[in-house]
Amino acid sequence: MRLPLAPSFLSVAAFLSMALAFATPAAAQLEVDITGGIAAPMPIAIPGMTTPAVANTPAGDTASLGQRVADVVTNDLKNSGLFNPLPKSALQTVGYSQMSAPDYMFWTQSGAQALVQGFVQLNNDGTLTVGCYLYDVLAKAELTRQGYVVPVSQWRQGAHKCSDMIYTRLTGEGPYFNSRVVYVSETGPKKNRIKRLAEMDQDGANHRFMTNGQTIVLTPRFAPGQNTIVY
Repeated sequence: MRLPLAPSFLSVAAFLSMALAFATPAAAQLEVDITGGIAAPMPIAIPGMTTPAVANTPAGDTASLGQRVADVVTNDLKNSGLFNPLPKSALQTVGYSQMSAPDYMFWTQSGAQALVQGFVQLNNDGTLTVGCYLYDVLAKAELTRQGYVVPVSQWRQGAHKCSDMIYTRLTGEGPYFNSRVVYVSETGPKKNRIKRLAEMDQDGANHRFMTNGQTIVLTPRFAPGQNTIVY
């Protein structure tokens, strides 16, 4: 049986504001080597993301969304085992004007080797732009930047895309944070098990059941187009 998925979020990788409009400077060689043993995860600072103007959305205002986006990125990178995000007590509030001009002296003293800064902006069409910047603190250099446009209801996907950008740039490995997990959920007594097809983000968020237990569910897998699940 083929089951259509909910429409995937709109991801537009574009330089969508003046802050994202300039070419990225030559990248320094800050990298995480994952081919051998890792003595210690890389210290990385991820302060709450700022906003050019506080605006209300169905998911909360853009100021609170900025902190929530940073929290998702923090958890993504921490759970990879390759990064050690600084605690919130060691972070400073970053203003919109600082996104492309980090306080390198502060971040060097904090012990961070890498820095993630960004913003959340409500667009005229009701979508969100999540802007994400990655810096090498020791070299005082920008490594990469990217902007993502997502529906407000899917702000977490914008955060996961930011995590993917950071992970890929620093490890050289492919992205995986903005991915979905489909599995068969089993409940009920041993002789009367109910099996339902379920879906969630890779970090466990946005969990939902896709079937009601009235149909046979075996070995779910994504169809080639990724918009349909075959089971």
